[in-house]
Amino acid sequence: MNEENYLQSFILIQNLFEDRLYVLYKYVEESKNGDDLSLEYYHKSIPLWKVILQLNENHSIYDRNIKQQLLDLNTIRNRFIHFSFMKPDVYTKELSEVFYTIFRELDSEVRKFKKSL
Repeated sequence: MNEENYLQSFILIQNLFEDRLYVLYKYVEESKNGDDLSLEYYHKSIPLWKVILQLNENHSIYDRNIKQQLLDLNTIRNRFIHFSFMKPDVYTKELSEVFYTIFRELDSEVRKFKKSL
């Protein structure tokens, strides 16, 4: 982001954002049923929007506003990735910062959940 390379910044941070969601989901699922599946399994098998809804149902993401923000960010991610070649100017510093902020919040939740195990 310091180099104003916002396309790469967006791709990097949205991948980190997704990773944190899947990691939290993996911990929640493993704590419920004892399965030890790879993150690759979750990435391949369960769409991100479903991860968000299930984390909300399990009370890991309990705030309705955060749930909606996560769903909105997933929609933005999908739209921007699919239209990136037609409209590359949509990648801004502000967009990357939004994803970065929620990534940090999710990372904090993952650490809290790990400590509770």
